[in-house]
Amino acid sequence: MNGKPSESNFSNLRRQALKLLSERRLTEPKITSIEDARRLIAELQVHQIELELQNDELRRTQEQLAWEREKYADLYNFAPVAYFTLDERDIILDLNLNAAELLGNERKYLIGHPIAPYLTPDSFQKFIETRQAALETKLPQGCDLTIRRRKGSESHVHARTVALDASNDSSQLWRAVMTDITERKRMETELQVNEERFRSLVTSLSDIIYTLDAEQRHSGVFGDWVQKAGLSEDHFLGKTAREILGAENAFVHEDANRRALNGEVVSYEWSLPNGTETVYYHTVVSPMRNSHGEVVGVVGVGRDITERKRTEDELKRLNAALQEQMREVKELHQQLREQAVRDPLTGLFNRRYLQETLDREVARANREGKSIGFIIMDLDHFKRVNDRHGHKAGDMALQQLGNLLLKNLRAEDVACRYGGEEFTVMMPGASLETTLERANFLLQKINEMPIEYNGADIKITASMGVALFPKHGSNGEEAMSHADNALYAAKALGRNQVVVYDG
Repeated sequence: MNGKPSESNFSNLRRQALKLLSERRLTEPKITSIEDARRLIAELQVHQIELELQNDELRRTQEQLAWEREKYADLYNFAPVAYFTLDERDIILDLNLNAAELLGNERKYLIGHPIAPYLTPDSFQKFIETRQAALETKLPQGCDLTIRRRKGSESHVHARTVALDASNDSSQLWRAVMTDITERKRMETELQVNEERFRSLVTSLSDIIYTLDAEQRHSGVFGDWVQKAGLSEDHFLGKTAREILGAENAFVHEDANRRALNGEVVSYEWSLPNGTETVYYHTVVSPMRNSHGEVVGVVGVGRDITERKRTEDELKRLNAALQEQMREVKELHQQLREQAVRDPLTGLFNRRYLQETLDREVARANREGKSIGFIIMDLDHFKRVNDRHGHKAGDMALQQLGNLLLKNLRAEDVACRYGGEEFTVMMPGASLETTLERANFLLQKINEMPIEYNGADIKITASMGVALFPKHGSNGEEAMSHADNALYAAKALGRNQVVVYDG
């Protein structure tokens, strides 16, 4: 900083001096002789020297003040803590270099901008409450805050805030001093984690607890397991898992310990043969750290889970058996369902299924604006087949007719044995033309169907009636009734033909 007075300051002083001279009534000295003049000149010279001495003293004072200001600015800017000056809207009016570094931005981009974006929502609310308390109590107030830096990382700080004295014509200002406590918070968290681990170790002393050094050698073994196994601590101390268990059994431990030495917490299960049975263990290994946070070893907790494994295996076996029983029950249920809705002789659906399905298909046809075709057929003079060739021959003819219908209908069509030698075919989405075409096709196939029983050729024919929903009925039952009427018309016209309802 420059300690010399500026040109504007000299101009101001000169104007003030001229004003004072104009306001005062100066008395001119009376000079009556040369001696009086010389005396006056000497006095003026003395005054001039005094003014020069005073100016020198003033200049030195100004330079000292400038130096002090520079020293204060350096102390302020390079202080190890963050200083903020904020107005009542939490706008940053001034801050030092440490404060700018704390927020992760340059001072020129921070001054004149709010501090809120650099605080988490909870921290900003806490800062507002602390600031208000400082104003009300007239005392500095402190709180812990979380700073959110410009690039997204977070830091923890302790902030002390004081309300600055405000004059009557100026707004309220606050000064906040923030100290970075991120490392302290990290150490507190780490200490808490270590305390929880220690507490967990203490409460599980019935298991095996051990520590390893950086070379995976046992440095401590604890727990009742050691005594129950008939071993002593000396059996483990200074030895690696390979030396205790052998190379084949030690591999899983060596891998987990390496990961723990790299900072991981590793959980794994392993087993050992013990006579005629296998013993199972569950082990958790964690990194063991010194006071500087450096990993210096491994701490492990092992538990015998053999009984749990047995229980799990038994549960798996029971679950598999239960699943098999459920599969059998499901198959049986499906069979019962099929038996309930299938005709056992022909394999076609029965009348019950048709009644269950009819309303559902009619509702869907109404929703989708589609039609349903119905074919009702009756075998002509079928009683003669039973009387001439026997009921077994009649049953065989019905079975072959059932197979013929299943092979020559669409996947969505429903073929039913309605009763005796009467059959019904429901064709969802079919037009009248499609339904009539399918009826004539089935009639031809029936006429061509060869039936041989005990060396005798049996010929059957059928009469068919066709109707369409909703053209021939406002509901499914009405349309089927009209198809039945068409069937009787086909019989009256000489049988072995298809008649479309014409009502």
